[in-house]
Amino acid sequence: MNVLKGLGTGIFSFLLLLSLSVFGVAFLINSTLLNPDFVVGQVDKLDMTGLARDYINEQISKDHPQEAEFLKEATYDIVADQEPWLKEQFSNAVYASYDFFLGKTDRFKINIPLDDLKADIKKSLWQTLQKYLAQKTSLIPQDLLMPYVDEHYQELIGLIPKQLLPPGMAGLAGNQLKTYLDQHYDEVTSLLQTAYMVPGVSDLILDQIQPYFDQYYDEFVDDFPDAQVIDENELSADVMEQLRLARKSIGYFHTGFYALIVFMILLVAGIILINRNVKDACRALGIVFLTYGVVEFAGVLFARHFDFIRLIPDMPSSLETWLSNLIKDTLLPLQWFSLGILVLGVILIGVSIVSKRPTAQE
Repeated sequence: MNVLKGLGTGIFSFLLLLSLSVFGVAFLINSTLLNPDFVVGQVDKLDMTGLARDYINEQISKDHPQEAEFLKEATYDIVADQEPWLKEQFSNAVYASYDFFLGKTDRFKINIPLDDLKADIKKSLWQTLQKYLAQKTSLIPQDLLMPYVDEHYQELIGLIPKQLLPPGMAGLAGNQLKTYLDQHYDEVTSLLQTAYMVPGVSDLILDQIQPYFDQYYDEFVDDFPDAQVIDENELSADVMEQLRLARKSIGYFHTGFYALIVFMILLVAGIILINRNVKDACRALGIVFLTYGVVEFAGVLFARHFDFIRLIPDMPSSLETWLSNLIKDTLLPLQWFSLGILVLGVILIGVSIVSKRPTAQE
């Protein structure tokens, strides 16, 4: 009888230990990858402005024209200004996607309004342009500024004190003036920058340039929609098939997740029924829980403190801290779960030690 009891307890204990190991991984996935709050929280911690700087600096090398600096600065300003909007839209997209993947809705649809973004980008570009007019006019791309100078040359000249005008420009008109402007762009922009610094002239220059800038930007964004909608009508049949497959797989995962919980409860009940006394049942369960808890908790602690970032070559500096924290945050649910099981194992073994073994008569 004792042999069968020990064999049954051993089998059930092994199955429980194996189930806990599988459940720990499933619990980790369910708490992180399949949890929209976790995903959104991690993106909120991402420094998008720093990431944009690293990426743009890598893409725009020294071989690129000097005017690329204007585009870099404009992009930095736009990303910095729009980072809250970008994170908000990402959050909305994540929750909308997870509603579909988790079975809360039958239709996949992500709606990203762009009206405010277009207006805010226009504002950021205008502020950047003003800054460069005052500090680094020559870095403004020639195709952005020169058409306006060609068209409004006389108005601009009228705003600039005559003593500041270069001698070579005097008396030029028509094609001669256009040729001069094309060949002396740096000189013209330097002149414009000098005039911009004259008290009272900067506002006049901005008043002259802003209508042209508005027209230029409005024509640029005219083809952009007021909202970006991603749904079944926009996605290909193959992509939608993959999304539905992912939804179905997540459904199977959750079914197995809760079935595993029930199975572990039945295993615990089986161990209790086989032993039929508090001391033996607590000892058997305590050994299983303590074994799993110690091994899993130690493994998680090692993984959370191991420097995985050094294994990834050429990691952008803006991503290093974020990715390191992401790994730690991802493992955190499993750390607390294994610690809880470890503590439960210690308690059960403590109970088994202080409990008296029942007498044969009992």
